[in-house]
Amino acid sequence: MDPVNKTQVVNASKRKKYEQRIILPKIFFSMTAILLLTLTQIFLRAQEISHAMVFEYDNRFHKAIGVDENLINGYQYINQYPKMSGHAFLGSNEFVPGKLIINNKTYTDIPVKYDIRNQDVIISYINSFGNVNELVLQKNFITEFDIKDKHFKKFSFPETGTQFFQVISNNRIPCLYFWEKTLTVSSSSLASYYEYSDQNKKTYLVINSHLRQYKGKHSFIKLFPDEMQSPIKKYMKSHKINIKSATDRSVKELIEFCENQKMEGSSL
Repeated sequence: MDPVNKTQVVNASKRKKYEQRIILPKIFFSMTAILLLTLTQIFLRAQEISHAMVFEYDNRFHKAIGVDENLINGYQYINQYPKMSGHAFLGSNEFVPGKLIINNKTYTDIPVKYDIRNQDVIISYINSFGNVNELVLQKNFITEFDIKDKHFKKFSFPETGTQFFQVISNNRIPCLYFWEKTLTVSSSSLASYYEYSDQNKKTYLVINSHLRQYKGKHSFIKLFPDEMQSPIKKYMKSHKINIKSATDRSVKELIEFCENQKMEGSSL
């Protein structure tokens, strides 16, 4: 072969290899760009779908319970002691129609139960998936609530701090009950080491802005000035009032009688 032609063949071969080296990266980068663009489009589409699903769930949620973040404000209730004997609630472990006052807004006919061990108000609602959820409300925003025939209100006293009390009367001499349960060592159940105690109430009068506890007839009467004690004692005897087991209505009527004695000139 002519040396000149041989040189041209060699140069052509080198040029071809050089062009291939340039073309291959271009192809690689082009394919990579196409792949990234495709993935980006898929990702954006997935986001659209995700946002659409969330929007739909929100709509279903709002239709179920209403758009009211003032009411639906809390965290999911979880029973920390599922195998515990008994329960932490006032009365029964069932939701009952209740009334709530949250940030000065009133809600009625809300399914409510009251955890008296933790002072938590729990409501029931249908979530966006159609399931029943239990929500522990933010107690800081609750001022009052009703469960069946019991009315509760938040009070703050130096003796107890801020707590929910059942209000028996709330006039000149407020009468308040504080309900509680404790965890005790189980003496009979083999399924759990602990069990809930029976519900217990502490009974108080608010006299001269101070919370005063009473536990029976004698301690109740002693909360009043000497000149009031004899009429109160006679009233309790004539109406057969056992202060420990008396109905809420009987205690309210007793307090009203005591307030009338005060109006007649008592130094209370």
